[in-house]
Amino acid sequence: MLSAATPWRAHGSSQSVVSFDKQLDKLALWMETWNHAQRCELIEKLLLHMEYEQYRFLWTVMQPSLHRDFMYSAQLLHPCSNFQPLSTHASRKLRDNLGRNRRNQFHRVKSAYCEFPEEVLEKNALPELTRLRKLSFDSQIRRKQRANFSARVRLPSISGDENSSILLDSKPDGASSFPLLRLSDQPIRRHIQQDSLSAPVSDTVSPISIFKSLQLLPPNAIQVVDWYTNEWNETQRSEFLVKFLLKLDERQHFFISNLLSVKQYKDFISLLPLHVTLKILSYLTPKQLVKASRVCRAWKKVCERNELWKAKCKELNMKVSDYQPSTTAITKINYKKMLKDYLATLENWETGNYEKKKSNPRLASGSMDKSIKIWDTKTGQCTMTLKGHTKGIWSLNFYTSTLLISGSYDMTIRIWNIQTGKCVKTLLGHDGAVWSLVRSDNTLVSGSQDRLVKAWDIRRCVLIRTLFGHQAAVFCVDMDKAGEFAFSSSADHTVRIWNIADGTCTKVIYVNQTMAVMTVSYNEGYLACSYGEFISIYSSAKQLKTFEEHHKRIESIKLDMTEAALGQGVMVSAGKDGLIKYWSVEDEKSIQTFKGSQEQITCVTFDKLRIVMASRENKIKIFDFSPS
Repeated sequence: MLSAATPWRAHGSSQSVVSFDKQLDKLALWMETWNHAQRCELIEKLLLHMEYEQYRFLWTVMQPSLHRDFMYSAQLLHPCSNFQPLSTHASRKLRDNLGRNRRNQFHRVKSAYCEFPEEVLEKNALPELTRLRKLSFDSQIRRKQRANFSARVRLPSISGDENSSILLDSKPDGASSFPLLRLSDQPIRRHIQQDSLSAPVSDTVSPISIFKSLQLLPPNAIQVVDWYTNEWNETQRSEFLVKFLLKLDERQHFFISNLLSVKQYKDFISLLPLHVTLKILSYLTPKQLVKASRVCRAWKKVCERNELWKAKCKELNMKVSDYQPSTTAITKINYKKMLKDYLATLENWETGNYEKKKSNPRLASGSMDKSIKIWDTKTGQCTMTLKGHTKGIWSLNFYTSTLLISGSYDMTIRIWNIQTGKCVKTLLGHDGAVWSLVRSDNTLVSGSQDRLVKAWDIRRCVLIRTLFGHQAAVFCVDMDKAGEFAFSSSADHTVRIWNIADGTCTKVIYVNQTMAVMTVSYNEGYLACSYGEFISIYSSAKQLKTFEEHHKRIESIKLDMTEAALGQGVMVSAGKDGLIKYWSVEDEKSIQTFKGSQEQITCVTFDKLRIVMASRENKIKIFDFSPS
């Protein structure tokens, strides 16, 4: 605990220089001439120029000023002063805890609640500062006087605001009777033995009359602020604060602790304009915003404003339609809830936390038993069985909510009405099993064992054209969103890119020399294909990366580029090893691996919330990663 009667004993410092020692010795003499109000005014000015480290240092050192023993002893030394403790969040919480845990039968001094520095001045019995804070001066005259003075003397702007503290009385306070203490116990050096206490601060500081006309701090106190702001480094500032506190009595210690308490617990969220508050809060992360909303009701009201969370969604490049498909008006979107669900979903994907539950209204599956089944995913029950194919079904595609397209080993493509359960159209054209179907709007592309790729107008149920080029079976096809280009993978070790409009092959990618290319998936300029246990990623027909974690042949992959311009995306793959792997296109290793089946997985697909797979176990599994 600091006390004004405790002398400072200097032990020397490698950072101190002769000029700094001279300044401290001068300050030791000046402080003996300042009264309590002047010291408090200097303290307030110094606080305006302090950085975080000095604030933290002062707050730690001044903690004894809040102690009951300090309040009692200080009241005995200065009976005319009011040493009433301040009410803060920490003190109120402590009082509540003490009241709950033991009998509260002893006397307690009622705490004061101060929200502004002016209230601290009144509480510390500083009428001069309180009265002069309320004085108003002509802003043009003050601006002109400051401009004239700053042109001759380099001093900090310590009175630039409307509430600058002002002093009239510069006489020593008679109540303050302390022995003459310097900032070190060494004798006064020769360079200041001839100085008068009323002499100018230095030869360069000549216009002292301007200070008097402005009725600011005494010139020597102004010079201290100038030293602290413009001349001293961090080490010298800290050394100064230690020695400065030794020269102050209990009243000034208490004043510092009061000011720091007010500054520390000031509610800037409630005091600042709304647009400034929102700008400050926009720099917080979503988790930090949630914590801030728990401080009080006022903070909660601001932290939950929709425009604040909309900006956070924009930072993460979220698409509203992906997470609130039923929203009809932008004003109805709850961006906070949407972001919460999005972050929870991302965490579930990365940690592999899922639930086996159903969330889509309908699911269609085809099997080697020649049937197609429609499932109610809420109940897990089969609602309809479609029969008509003479061999097993390998590919399915929903055209509308009521029309389903299927491709079969029997070389046909059928269109089903799932309301009536009947086949409404059969497309003939392939001479081998139809291994794959893909659709974009009204254009359907099919790949077959007969080495052909065919494009259909599914609305009119007519063949548009046949794409020739592959030398072996076509196992998988895909299309771009616009329906202009088709992509096919084949047992001839290649992937071909087709222009559907004229039926030409625009590019042939020779993936490998020995293995059939089983799958292909295209999205936003990137193409993924698998051969054996390997997956390759291509962009502009150039191979970018190869993934190799599966133990057996890969049967199905699905690619989704979330940020194609940055090369960011995700991918899901599955195969004969019964594993489902979730990949980031940027990383070499998979993010998560799920044991999907003990048998071969024949098909896998996914969206932002789910992975759906079918296996040789005659089971369909849905892994749901949406927040519970």
